[in-house]
Amino acid sequence: MSRRSLLIAGAVVPLAGCDVFHSADEQEPTPTPAPPHPDDVIRARAVDAERALMALYLAAAAAHPDLEAELERFADRHLRHIAAIESTVPPLPPGSPTPTPATQAPAATDESPAPPDIAADPDAVVKQLRDAEVAAIEERTADCLQARDYRLATVLASIAACEAAHDRLLRSVR
Repeated sequence: MSRRSLLIAGAVVPLAGCDVFHSADEQEPTPTPAPPHPDDVIRARAVDAERALMALYLAAAAAHPDLEAELERFADRHLRHIAAIESTVPPLPPGSPTPTPATQAPAATDESPAPPDIAADPDAVVKQLRDAEVAAIEERTADCLQARDYRLATVLASIAACEAAHDRLLRSVR
């Protein structure tokens, strides 16, 4: 082997592990992000549901000005429910990296959904709101039973109880 061949071989062998010889067609697999924690999924679902209830109350208040003052109080309570749910997000341990969108739970939707259909009759709108609260009671109770974090489960149970009170209080609206 000539000296020249030996020098070329000596230069090529260390480069063999570099991307110089990497084909453009060969792509390394993208690491799969870890799935969100189940409590993060529950938290996002509950926030979305509370936002939908709040939107329903605000739309009902706009459609029925005579009920506006009472219905806006219910919408405000649902806003407080959202804050309570969001307060259960555990803090990051010291020194941990800030989560990236790929590693976070599905965020509550930022898109504005279509306004809910509101009944024209005031009695029918109150029934519509009561039905929504009853459905929310069942959903938050199920979420509470699935939650792994004690604090989140407690908040969801409290919200379910509050929504049961909403159902009862709506009976006095009309």
